[in-house]
Amino acid sequence: MSNKLISKIAPAFPLFLICVTTLLLQKPVAAFMGRCLLVVNGRTYLDGSCNITMDDDGSFTIGTGTPPAPYFAYVSIVGKGVAYGSWNGTYNGSHAHASLGTLYRDGACWQNKKAKICAWR
Repeated sequence: MSNKLISKIAPAFPLFLICVTTLLLQKPVAAFMGRCLLVVNGRTYLDGSCNITMDDDGSFTIGTGTPPAPYFAYVSIVGKGVAYGSWNGTYNGSHAHASLGTLYRDGACWQNKKAKICAWR
């Protein structure tokens, strides 16, 4: 891995570890079918019915049901109105390893300049 890439990744690594730890320790409160939207870099990957899993702190996943959608995303709450997002990034990828960065809440959606993740019942 190049030093340039490491210098870009390193500042976000502690937040990433907190989010992963939080996801691993939490048990989902509810899983249900709902309506989802996943847009990354202006391209829509999910728009319609999908599985939503909600945790007790408001963190959630979209598209992670059985069977999973070709694309899915995680929103991990880190503070009031602030979350960290990740997604699988490749068609039928099995892990949400690609960072979407810090997301801010806007109604049922969490977004930044790169991504928008929404979940409705």
